[in-house]
Amino acid sequence: MSVIPPNIFGPHDNFDPETAHVLPALIHKCWLAKQSGPASPLVVRGSGWPLRQFVYAPDLGALTLWVMRHYDGPGPLILCADEDDEMRIAELAHAIARAMDFQGTITFDRSHADGQVRKTVTNIRLRRLLPDFRFTPFEQALQETCNWFVKHREDARGVASSSVVIPINLNQTKTHITIVCV
Repeated sequence: MSVIPPNIFGPHDNFDPETAHVLPALIHKCWLAKQSGPASPLVVRGSGWPLRQFVYAPDLGALTLWVMRHYDGPGPLILCADEDDEMRIAELAHAIARAMDFQGTITFDRSHADGQVRKTVTNIRLRRLLPDFRFTPFEQALQETCNWFVKHREDARGVASSSVVIPINLNQTKTHITIVCV
């Protein structure tokens, strides 16, 4: 069985500003800019124009357990929020600034390439199989991730190899899943 998620984020992520994926890297960069004072901008690499989809790690954990217990279909299953939930990197930067209560300016460093303009995937098969699944609202998931980072920034993960335990709620019972990130 194969599952295909888009950009995963959440507590225990890799927040290294140079090696992490865009969302956790921007959280760390925003925190650094905020600590440097009001004159320090949050600098985002590229134009901010590319579109990305994100999935909150606890949602992915719940979906992965469902797949292991119930999915026996052919081919991989894409586990992501709806296509309408994709956002531009510029929107993401502004959402992170709000979640981190960053009052400074956001600038886009166009000397860096944007990468692929759009990386959208569809969850049509997932929605047919599990139509009532509710993804955590993005703003809530982002706020929880930012809060976790601020609370745990001293020992937040910046190395590529570790395992984390993510508590998830599936059918009203607490379950834990260990995800090994390499």
